[in-house]
Amino acid sequence: MGHTHTPLREATKESGEGTAETQNVPHKGWAALVTFMALLAYVVSATNAVTFGTAFSGYLMEERASSTKVSWIYNMFHVVACLGSCLCAPLVEELGWRNVMFVSGLLTSLSWVLSAFTPSPDFLFLSYSLLNGLVGRVTLYTSVHVAVCYNPEYPGLTNNIVTSGSGIGLLMSAPFTAYLNDEYSFRGTALILAALNLHICLAAMVFHPLQWHTSRPYAQFDGDRDHGKASSPSSGKARTARASLRNVLTKTRDIFRLFRSPHAVLLALQVCFNQGIFLNTWTMMPFMMSNQGYSVEEVTYCMTLSAAANLMARVVLAVSAIWLKQKSHILYIVASLLSTATLIAFSIEGNLTWRTLCLAVWGFGFGVTFALNTLIIIEIMGTDLLLPVLGVCGILSTLFHLTLGPLIGVIIDASQSSTNGLYFLAGLQLLATCIWVFLPLADAVSERKYKKEQAHATVECGTESCKQCELDGDVDEELEKNLHSWTQLDVQDNVPLSPDMFPMQHRQIWVDLFIRYNTPVPSSAAVERLFSMGSDVMRPKRSSLTAKNLEKLVFLKGNINLLKGRWELEDSDEED
Repeated sequence: MGHTHTPLREATKESGEGTAETQNVPHKGWAALVTFMALLAYVVSATNAVTFGTAFSGYLMEERASSTKVSWIYNMFHVVACLGSCLCAPLVEELGWRNVMFVSGLLTSLSWVLSAFTPSPDFLFLSYSLLNGLVGRVTLYTSVHVAVCYNPEYPGLTNNIVTSGSGIGLLMSAPFTAYLNDEYSFRGTALILAALNLHICLAAMVFHPLQWHTSRPYAQFDGDRDHGKASSPSSGKARTARASLRNVLTKTRDIFRLFRSPHAVLLALQVCFNQGIFLNTWTMMPFMMSNQGYSVEEVTYCMTLSAAANLMARVVLAVSAIWLKQKSHILYIVASLLSTATLIAFSIEGNLTWRTLCLAVWGFGFGVTFALNTLIIIEIMGTDLLLPVLGVCGILSTLFHLTLGPLIGVIIDASQSSTNGLYFLAGLQLLATCIWVFLPLADAVSERKYKKEQAHATVECGTESCKQCELDGDVDEELEKNLHSWTQLDVQDNVPLSPDMFPMQHRQIWVDLFIRYNTPVPSSAAVERLFSMGSDVMRPKRSSLTAKNLEKLVFLKGNINLLKGRWELEDSDEED
C-alpha cells in the first residue's frame, strides 16, 4: 500500500523534519545525554502503566474485587491518562519540557505513596487512576518529543531508542514487582515504586532549551513556535498564572481542529486501538492464567518472556531504522495481523509451553506496532504535529476506555470465561488493522481539499490583506498601490513563482524577498522563519508558493515590516 504525497502531508513533514544543513543542530554529546535520560523517564513511566496487574492482583483478590471493578479501575487510569495527553502539547509549549516532566515525576511518586495506604479498592480510583493517570502519557509523549527535537537528523532511530523503554519496563516489571511483593508485601512495593518514580525528576533536569546547546545562536527571525523558547520561556516575558492557564486552554482547544484532518483522525484511531488492546490484554493475562491454575512463578515466567520479545522487536527496529523510511506502514500491518493471530491461538487449550510461545510472538508483534506508533505520525504529519496528534489520540482513547474497556470485564463476568474476552480483543485488533484501508481515501480527501482551496485563491485575498496592513499602519500609499497592481496580474494558479513576475517598481526588493522566502530547499531556515510566524493554516501552502498567495503569506503575517525597512534603507542610500 503506497502513500501518495498530498500537499498537507508534504507540508507537515517538511515542517517537522528539516535538514541538518539548515537548522541549528544541538551538540551531539548533550543530545545523547538527553536521549538517555528520556529513555530513563520512559522506562519508569511505562512501568507504572503495566505493573497494575502484578502489583495490585494479590490485594484485589484478597478484597474479592470483581472483574468489572478491576477493569474499571485500570481503564479509568487510562481514561484520565488520555485526557491528560490532550494537555501535553499546550503545557510543553507554555511551561517547557523541564517543568512539565518535573511536576509529572512528583505527582506519580505521590500517587504510589497514597496507593500504599489504600483502605479499600475504591480508593485506588483516586490514588492510582486519577493521580497516576493524569501525568502518565504526558511523561511518555514528552520524553519522545524532547529526544526527537534534540536529534532532528535521526528522528526514526531516536524514536525507537526512547520507545524501547516500554519494552524494558515490561521486561522488568513482572519479576521486579513479584520480588518486591514477596519481600516487602503490597504496601512496601508501592513505596519502593514511589521512590523509583522520582527518577523522572532527575531526567527532567537535563531537558534544557535547545538554544543552550546549539552550535550557533538562533537568528532573529525565529518564530514563537521554536522549541527552544517552548522549552524554557524567557524570563523577560514572564506570564502570570492566569495568562498561562488561558494560553493552555486556548491551545488545547486548537487540538480539536485536527479532527478536520482525516490523516490525524486515522492515525489517532490506530494508536488508540493499539494501546487500548495491548494494555487490557496485558492486565488480563495474570488474572486469566491464575484462574486456570498456573502458579505465580509460571505466570511471571510467561509475562517476562513476552516482555523480552517485545523489547527485542524494538531493538531490531532501532537497528534497522535507516531502512524503514516510507515502509513503516507495511511492517505495522504485518505485525498487527501477527498479534491478532497469536491472541486467538493463546485462547486454544494448551500446556505452559504453548501459552508461553503464543505470548512471546504476541509480545513481539505488539513491540513492533508500539515502536512504529509515533514514528508513523512523524513521517506523515511531522514533528511539530506529533504532540497535537497524540492529543487527538488521547480524546479517542478516552472513549475506548470508557466503553470497550469495561465491556471486556462485563463479557468475562457474564460468560464466566476469559476466552471470550480474548476473542473480543482479537476482533478489535483486526478492526484496527483494517483502518489502514482508509488511508488512501484520506490522501484523496486532502488532495481534493487542497485543490479547492487553490481554486478559491482569488484577487480578493490579496486585496483583503492589503486592507489589513493598511489598517495596521504598516503600508503607506505607494507600497499599497504597488501591491494592488501585482494582485491584478493575470497569473494562473499553481504556476511556480519566478522573479520575472514581480512588478517593475522596486523590482530588486521584490526579487530579494523572493530569494529569501522561496529558496530551492523547501525546509530551509529562511522558509522555516516565514512559516513559524504563521499558523497551521499556512502549512498546506508551503509546498507550492504561487503568485497569488505569496503576498498573502508575506504581508498578512507581519513580514511587511521587513520589506518596508529594506525599502526605507534603500531610499536613504539614494538620498545620501
